[in-house]
Amino acid sequence: MSVLTGIVYSFQQKHQSIDNLILEYKKAFNSTNFWLLLTLIVLTFANWGFEALKWQKLASPITKFSFSEAYQSVIIGLSLSFITPANLGDFAGRIWKLNSPNRFQGVGAILMGNGIQFYVTLFFGTIAFGHFILHQLPQIPLLFCIFFLLLIASLLFGIFFYSRRHWIGLFFQKVKFLKRFASYFEIFETYNLSEILEILLWATLRYLTFSIQFIIVLLIFSINLPLLELFTLTSLVFFFKTLIPSFNFLSDLGIREFTALYFFSYYAIPPAAVVSATLSLWLINILTPVLFGMVFIVKEKKK
Repeated sequence: MSVLTGIVYSFQQKHQSIDNLILEYKKAFNSTNFWLLLTLIVLTFANWGFEALKWQKLASPITKFSFSEAYQSVIIGLSLSFITPANLGDFAGRIWKLNSPNRFQGVGAILMGNGIQFYVTLFFGTIAFGHFILHQLPQIPLLFCIFFLLLIASLLFGIFFYSRRHWIGLFFQKVKFLKRFASYFEIFETYNLSEILEILLWATLRYLTFSIQFIIVLLIFSINLPLLELFTLTSLVFFFKTLIPSFNFLSDLGIREFTALYFFSYYAIPPAAVVSATLSLWLINILTPVLFGMVFIVKEKKK
């Protein structure tokens, strides 16, 4: 069953259609929600601001640039990834702004940053999954128990991996057909513990920011669950969306909606409200910065 088929099936099960989506938007976007919507937009800039601070620190061994330049670099990468498969544009956009002969070490810096951001998502996702199976499943399937133990093992492995990150460069040096890429990962060894902890801080603040954004959107669409349950659901959606590979922005969007529909179904939330909320978050948090990024790209081309 494809992601799109699963979404359509969820709507049919609850006897809902596109008309229900339109109705949800009419109810949500009104003057009573003005301050929530304004907060949501402000947090969008904060979300990508924390990513820019993270990127500024990650790229510091390669070149020094201002927060403004780091912010533009992140938004340009986001815009390019919007039109390229597997987020390749994000790598191209960020490397493009690195004014250094060693700019391709930026590949390793980006991978380091993505790894730390994933670890934060894994951490909160593991806690959320544990809470979910304990409180929402009357009988926990063995497969879920095994998966939960794998998540805990992955968290422990993540700590071990970052303490032995220099092994990656050695591995690439030893394997003949990978040796040409070894220089990209030399940057892994340049980060000390305090720098990694700072990057981890920005990654955590960014995670909490878009989690708050998601919760605000859910409240706008009248999904009024207890705060702990809302945070659990947002963490599960973000985790499984990250875990399931996407090839472009459309498949990424479909995975987000399908994952949200699955977990929210345990709380008897109408599919139209769930899809409206997740789609709105995507429009504000992804599409809007992409449009700004297009402006930056045009300016860079003129230079």
